[in-house]
Amino acid sequence: MIAIYQIGDLCGFCLLIDKSPEIPAPYLRFYINGLFRWNAPGSILRNVENPGGFCLQSPHQTFNISVLGRLDPTPINASHPGVLIYGDQTAYVRCNHTMSPVEMDAFLTEKRAAWDRTSLAGGGTLQDAPEAMLRGILWNTIYEPIKERICTPVTREWCIIKPERPWFGSYVLFVWDTCFNALIAAGQSKELAEQQIYSLLQGMVNGMLPLVDSEVSIFDDRSQPPVAAFVALKLYHQFGDAGFLDAIFERLLTWHRWWLPNRDRNGDGLLEWGTDLPVTHTDYQGYLDVAKCESGLDNSPMYDDTTFDPELHTMRLADVGLNSLYALDCWALAEIAAILSKHAGNSPSRAGTEQELRAEYIAFGERINRELWNEQLGIYCNRHWDGRLSATLSPTCFYPMLAGIAPRERAERMLNQHLLNPQEFWGEYALPASAKDHPAFADNNYWRGRIWAPTNFLVYEGLKRCGYDEATHQLARKSLALFLQEWQAESHIHENYNTLTGDGDDVSNADPVYTWGGLLALTGMSELVHVRVEGGLDFGSLSGEPAALHNFHAAGGVYTITTAADGLVVKRSDGLEITTSAPARITGFRQSGDTLIFTVSAAGGGSLALRIPAGVVNLDITANNLRVIRSAQENGLVRIPLG
Repeated sequence: MIAIYQIGDLCGFCLLIDKSPEIPAPYLRFYINGLFRWNAPGSILRNVENPGGFCLQSPHQTFNISVLGRLDPTPINASHPGVLIYGDQTAYVRCNHTMSPVEMDAFLTEKRAAWDRTSLAGGGTLQDAPEAMLRGILWNTIYEPIKERICTPVTREWCIIKPERPWFGSYVLFVWDTCFNALIAAGQSKELAEQQIYSLLQGMVNGMLPLVDSEVSIFDDRSQPPVAAFVALKLYHQFGDAGFLDAIFERLLTWHRWWLPNRDRNGDGLLEWGTDLPVTHTDYQGYLDVAKCESGLDNSPMYDDTTFDPELHTMRLADVGLNSLYALDCWALAEIAAILSKHAGNSPSRAGTEQELRAEYIAFGERINRELWNEQLGIYCNRHWDGRLSATLSPTCFYPMLAGIAPRERAERMLNQHLLNPQEFWGEYALPASAKDHPAFADNNYWRGRIWAPTNFLVYEGLKRCGYDEATHQLARKSLALFLQEWQAESHIHENYNTLTGDGDDVSNADPVYTWGGLLALTGMSELVHVRVEGGLDFGSLSGEPAALHNFHAAGGVYTITTAADGLVVKRSDGLEITTSAPARITGFRQSGDTLIFTVSAAGGGSLALRIPAGVVNLDITANNLRVIRSAQENGLVRIPLG
C-alpha cells in the first residue's frame, strides 16, 4: 500500500510504502527520486550527512526529502539522483518535516479516518460503486504544467506519447467527456467538479470548444456534443453557486451561437455534424469519417449511409441526437440566464438573452417534432437531406425526452416499442449503442453494438425528466450491475462494454480506466440521490431495495441516504432528518431561504417523520398529492401521514 498525505501546504508531504507480503525482498525495490519538468529551472543536491536524503531546489521553493527504511547502498550521483530502498520493510518518505515513523503513522491514520468520515461511499445494492467511480476520476486527475492547472484527462494512458498515439502529449481533454467528469466528481468535491468546466473552457478556439485540447494537438476543425450548459445547470442545482454560472455563462453562450452558422449550412434549420478541414482531394469518405468524430459516436452505423458535402463541410444528414442536445442547450442556457438575472437584480441584458433562448428552444422543439419524428416506426430518426428518415436507431433517438420536447404519447411509444424491446435495446445488459436487430450490432466494435456509459446516462436523465420511474429504476440497476461486474473482478472502469457478456476486456479499444465509465455507477447512485436539471434533489425509490449512500456533498451540507423495505432515511450534516415508515420517493427537495420544500410519495402508506434543523421556519410539503404548508418549530419533530 502507498499512502500520500499533504502536510500544511503544498511543500510538505509524507508517503508510506508498506512492505510487500507476496514478493521476496531481493526482487522488489522502490526508487525514490525527484525530477523537474523538462527545461524547468532547479537543482538536485545530495545530503552528505544522510544517505537517504536529498534536496530539490527551485527558484521559489525548497524540498528537503528524507527516506526512512532499509536503503540499498547505491550512491546518489548525477545518473542516480535518488534513493533505492528494499521492499521487505515499511518505508517512509518525508518532505519538509522531521516527524518520526510513529508520528507519521498516527498522522496517516488520522487523515485516513477523516477521509472515511467525509468521502462518498456506497452500501447495500450500491456496494462500492461510488468509491470506484471517484477512483477513476482521481487516478486520471493530474497537474499539467503547460497551463499550470489541475485537469482530468479521459485516461492517463492517452497522455503517454506512443507511435500509435502521437497526438496528445502530457494532457488531453475531450469536450463531453470532461463535462461528464464534472458530474462524477461532484458527489465528493464541488471544486474538482467545477474545475472540469473551467479547464475545458480554457481551450476555447474561435468561439467553439474543440474536439481535442491537448499539449501536442488541438482539433479545432470540429467540436463535440453540446452538453456543457446542461452539466453546469446540474452543478448549480447541486451546490447553489451562482458565481460559477456567472464565470462561465458568456463562453457557453458563445459556443451555443457557434453551432447554427457552422453546422446548418444548408439552411434548413436543423444541425448536422461536420468538419472545417480544408477539402484538398475528392475522396470525401475521409472527411466523412472525421465529421463522424464530432458526434462522439465515431463509427456508429447511423452514419453508414450518408455522405459528406465538400462545399458545406457537413454530413448530408440532420442528426436527432445533435438537434435534441442543441435544444437542451437552449433551455439550459435560458435557465442559467434567468438565475443570473435574479442574482444580479434582473439584469436587462441577460433577461433579454433568456427570452431569446426560450423562443429558440420552442422553435427548435417544434422543428424536431415536425421533421424528425418517424410515425411509422414510432421513434425520432435522423433525416437525410433528400427527406428520407433513417431507420438506423441508437440511444440518441431517445434524446428528445432529455430535451423535454417529446409529447407524452410519443415518449411512451418510444419507451414501450423500442427502449424496452429486447430485440432492440433491452436485455440483461443495456443499452447497446446500436440496436440488436441492426447488422452492425454483431461487429461488437466501439459504437457498433457495445454499451457506452454516456448514452446510458443521457437516456436515464431523459426518462427521469419524463417521470418514467420504473424504467429509470430498471436502467439504473442494469447500469450498476454492468459497472460492478468488472470493477469488482478486475478494478476496471471501461470505456465501453460487450452488450451480450458485459465484458470490457474482450476488445483492444475499450480503455480499462476511462473516466466516463463511472457514469454507469452514477446512474445507479442516482436512484438514491439525483440532482434534477429543473432544480432540487430527489431521494430514494419505491423499490424498497436495501442500499446506502454516505457523504453526498450538496448545498446545505453532507447527505446520507438509506433505502430499505421498511422505509427511506435522509440525513444531513446540519441535523435535518427525514424518515418514512414505508419505501418512499422524495422529489424536488430544496431549501429556499427559511422554507423547506419537497414532494413525497410512498409505496404503502405509513408516515413521514421530519426532524427540522436550525434555520428552517416554514414547510411546504406535498405528501401523496396533499399539500401541507405550515410553520416549523426549529429543531422540532414533525409527523405527516402518507396514507
